[in-house]
Amino acid sequence: MHHLSTVIDLDDDWAGVDIWEDPGILAAEEASVAEKEASGIKAKLKDEEEHYEALAERVRGQMGELTALLEKVKLSTATKEEMERLSKMDAELELLKAKIAASKSSIKSQNDEMVRSMSKAKTYKLMDATKETDVRTVLRFVREAEAVDLAFVLDCTGSMARYIEAAKSSIQDIARRVMHTNPDLNLRVAVVGYRDISDANRFEVLDFTTSINDFESFVAKLVAEGGADAPEDVAGAIQKTNGLSWNQTSRVVFLICDYPCHGTKYHDYTYPGDDYHPDGTPGICIESELKMLKTKVHEEGEMDLYFGRINNECDKMIRCFGESGTPFEICALDDPQKLTKAVSSGIRKSISKSVTASRSRSRSDGVTLMEDENTKAYQICEAMPTRDEWDHIPHSKADFLCNKPITSINDLKAPLLFGVLRWGESASSTTETKTRLLQRAKNPFARGESRLAYYGRIGADTTSLSSPKSEKVLKEFLKSSASAEVDRKQYLSQMEVSTIANFLAQEYNKSGSRPDHCPKIRFLNVIVVEEDSARVGNRFCAEDILPVDAATSGFTKFSNNTGYWNEDEINQSLLLFTRFTLEITDGYLMVTDLQGVRNGDEYVLTDPALLCKDKTRFGGTNLGDEFMKRCMDSTEAMLEENGWDD
Repeated sequence: MHHLSTVIDLDDDWAGVDIWEDPGILAAEEASVAEKEASGIKAKLKDEEEHYEALAERVRGQMGELTALLEKVKLSTATKEEMERLSKMDAELELLKAKIAASKSSIKSQNDEMVRSMSKAKTYKLMDATKETDVRTVLRFVREAEAVDLAFVLDCTGSMARYIEAAKSSIQDIARRVMHTNPDLNLRVAVVGYRDISDANRFEVLDFTTSINDFESFVAKLVAEGGADAPEDVAGAIQKTNGLSWNQTSRVVFLICDYPCHGTKYHDYTYPGDDYHPDGTPGICIESELKMLKTKVHEEGEMDLYFGRINNECDKMIRCFGESGTPFEICALDDPQKLTKAVSSGIRKSISKSVTASRSRSRSDGVTLMEDENTKAYQICEAMPTRDEWDHIPHSKADFLCNKPITSINDLKAPLLFGVLRWGESASSTTETKTRLLQRAKNPFARGESRLAYYGRIGADTTSLSSPKSEKVLKEFLKSSASAEVDRKQYLSQMEVSTIANFLAQEYNKSGSRPDHCPKIRFLNVIVVEEDSARVGNRFCAEDILPVDAATSGFTKFSNNTGYWNEDEINQSLLLFTRFTLEITDGYLMVTDLQGVRNGDEYVLTDPALLCKDKTRFGGTNLGDEFMKRCMDSTEAMLEENGWDD
């Protein structure tokens, strides 16, 4: 579908566009269009077949007349008029013969076209069904990941009374908080209370239970007592933790203690008697137990280890654990009141990791998700090419496509138009080109879940690559389609997502929804680079390089499209922006999968995902309205928990 439009002004460097087109893979709509095409062709085919039969009937009639006339000629009884008629019939029959041949050819051509249209309709219906299946698959992964086994491994010696009480009093709030972001939470909790080797009550263990009341009752009976030397029997506690009845998808261990395990390797105590067991707990290798906890025994689930850091006494122990291959994620617990937030955040993070792991396993097991064809071979090279290296990298000529600017929220309800970008020295320039030189580094410098990222340069014209504005990031899908048409559309769809996200960010920045103290939000503009529109594997999404420098925070994934928020980097502005996008579009779509950098008083973001009620839009990361609700619920929960919901 083509749409003519007036030329618009862009930046000084990007002067305008010519023809706007509809880019989106709207599978259901495309299937309907293809079916209508097939139906129209079928009607024309029927008319042509009737025309063919009429011609054939005329030929049969004329052949009968011709036979009769020839018989008269043979008997010398033909009149003058009949002889003239006979001479004309040869020409008429030749003409009818030609018309029949043309009709026959038309029938074959239309029949072939109808078959192609029907095949196209079938393909798009399959794409639509595949997308729906993909969404159901992701939802299943999320629900499976929300089955959580949470084990508290608690030091129950004399100094730990406040933390034992915190574990008992916080479990209700932990479950409530996580259910706000993960509504299908199926939580089982366990406790491994431990003391020291010589203590009478060395271990007190509650295996996994779904009863919060049972958990609270058990913890209420734990008494902080015992402990002889400084280290405690952490090794025995980990062994007991391995013996719990682990069986859920997401598995979380919270080790909470204020002194390390036995073994001089794990602490710096030097006085005689500081550690009665300097070689570690007799008969137990703690590092082997940790590896078993992390891998072998629990290979059917995702195990995450967290350490509640009360003081610096255990720092060397945790460092040694990490060096031996079983790192713990450290949570500051200098105040017992921090336990609720730390455990809630850990459970949410573990659920998100389990979803990612499940999707990765499903791909390796042959489960087909959208855009899952022909994986490209690659080797990561993080360094940007030097000037000398650029001089030896080949270049090619390429066209550049961009979206028509959005003028109102109503523009978002239909696929955005796009066109060939025209270049000029300024917005008023009369000298314009559609083609420029393109260079791409040989190897990508990074990869995401679905794309590779290369350093690239866009020249000022078709002869020069010297412009300082030319440096770009070129992103290529890992898996390309066998169809050039579908390959092109997936890049156009990605550009459309970024264009819409940037428009909504601009609307948010100037709205009353953004408090003055909140950073502004900006998404990198994306254009599609096309070396040859007739081939697959020659397209890229081009965008500016993120402003990562000494004054900028590192690249961070702030949220994803299944409802997870990175609570270590949570920010009011990002939460309010996500809510704003849903509200300003009247619940039609929302921007998720926020990632990028904090650069002074703004966030510069890239590669967002759009969740939309119409699942056929915005590519494979659009998981539809069910995940819109999940993302909105988790956003509201984060605003409430951080006191930003006023």
